[in-house]
Amino acid sequence: PADSNDDADPWLNQNGTDVLPSALLFDAPMLERYILLCAQDVHGGLRDKPSKPRDFYHTCYNLSGLSLAQHYDRTQEHYGHTTEGKVHRTHPCYNIRVDRVKIIMDHFSKL
Repeated sequence: PADSNDDADPWLNQNGTDVLPSALLFDAPMLERYILLCAQDVHGGLRDKPSKPRDFYHTCYNLSGLSLAQHYDRTQEHYGHTTEGKVHRTHPCYNIRVDRVKIIMDHFSKL
């Protein structure tokens, strides 16, 4: 489950303005619903579409899309359980969890 209190918000730049445009070119709740209902394989992992097999590539990028859909617009309703069904926020550039990016940045800033 996702932490409710991350240290940094990757969707904001240093002066606090949005990095991504305010009007996304997709429907975030519908993307979340598609990933949760159609992209999941019953044996684990995620796939491109229901007729395709699961694979690591599509699992990775489906999880990134799910993170974006669940965390970008906090005003919209989300599909499923509001806290237990959420994935962690992923950094939009590094495609890993935001809390891990902070740990890595802290480590390398000390070198």
